[in-house]
Amino acid sequence: MRYYLHNDLKGGLKSIFMQVSLGTEKVVTPNGEIKVKVTRFRYYTGVNVLPKYWDEKNQRVRTNYPNSGLINKHLQELESRLLDLKLAAHREGSKLTKIQIQKSFKKGNQKEKKMNLMDALAQYIQLNRKVLEYGTIKNFTTLENDLKDFMKESRYLVDFDTVNDVFKLKFIGYLYGTKGNTDNTVAKMIEKLKTLLNWATKMGYNKNTDYKAFKTPQREKTIIYLQEDELRTVEQKDFSEKPNLERVRDMFCFACHTGLRHSDILTLAPEHIQERKDKEGKIFYELNKDMWKVKKRINFKLDDYAVAMIKKYKSDGKTIFPELTNQQYNLAIKDVAKAAKLNTLIEITEYKGSERESKTFPKHELLASHDARHTFAVLSIRKGMPVTTLQQLLGHTDIETTMGYTRIDRNDRNSAIDKFWNDQN
Repeated sequence: MRYYLHNDLKGGLKSIFMQVSLGTEKVVTPNGEIKVKVTRFRYYTGVNVLPKYWDEKNQRVRTNYPNSGLINKHLQELESRLLDLKLAAHREGSKLTKIQIQKSFKKGNQKEKKMNLMDALAQYIQLNRKVLEYGTIKNFTTLENDLKDFMKESRYLVDFDTVNDVFKLKFIGYLYGTKGNTDNTVAKMIEKLKTLLNWATKMGYNKNTDYKAFKTPQREKTIIYLQEDELRTVEQKDFSEKPNLERVRDMFCFACHTGLRHSDILTLAPEHIQERKDKEGKIFYELNKDMWKVKKRINFKLDDYAVAMIKKYKSDGKTIFPELTNQQYNLAIKDVAKAAKLNTLIEITEYKGSERESKTFPKHELLASHDARHTFAVLSIRKGMPVTTLQQLLGHTDIETTMGYTRIDRNDRNSAIDKFWNDQN
């Protein structure tokens, strides 16, 4: 018996499965050939792990992986169950068969995995608290609270066998009505619910698959980004008398020049910056780092502005830039944008089912950490960077996500109008 890793899941995770070899037998094929048939039993444990945390030799998850103790205990319990079956067969003077193992593991699952939906959700959050990003865990916690409040208000018992079309209509109505959620927030909650139910189904907790047909409308969001002249204005704004805002400005502009997420900037350390020489012997600096969210390694040359920021903040510290929570950072970047007079008016339209509401805000009130990444993407496309290259730099798995930035660059559309209409007399 051995454990193996299988299937590439989201974020680079792989499933752990057990494989038991039960012997071989010779069989004759229809064309008269004699072949050796190996009988195997394969069982998916319901546990996922990043490959670098799997100890192949010891057949266990490494101790520095989140919840490694619980995972390894589960693997040990599965091995013990198999050993008990082998001993029972030995006492009876028989060989252990695949059917016996299947029946035992199925029965064991039914006995051990009887769990309701809310308990499964709580377990999922606990198991993934140190695996998934804070924002993702926050979304699942919001789902948990929304489901609890929904049950109190509607008196509808939410469990695996009650998640059906009736539940969907009632729950979505609650999210729109009581919670006042927008279409995109509702879609996010349904997406998280489906993620939970996919996991619960794989773990053997759930057998109801009605949820797979759930679909909710998702509206295209207004993407906030800086024009090139706005970026230069922010870069050149004097914040010498406000050092806190100067640091936030520098971090934001560094992200505009690299496309890094806030989580990657906060964890950026001196060892991630490597000095190189080109063919002519000229020194340049390269960023080489694992992205925190998508668990992918990126490496690319830093431009002059990014290098200047690295040199400005690089010290003997653990990380290059000062640590700020996303909330602190987002509040401060609005102050930076206001001081730089980023006052362009932007219309934001929100959809809540059949309702539509539009409001207008100055850009400085809307600017947030992720908009630096948007700025990098839009300006890169505008400067002629191939979409496939941009996809690699941003770490997008799906190129369609990257293609979204080509649809928001109004400069291309304006140039097309000038070329095909204004230039024709």
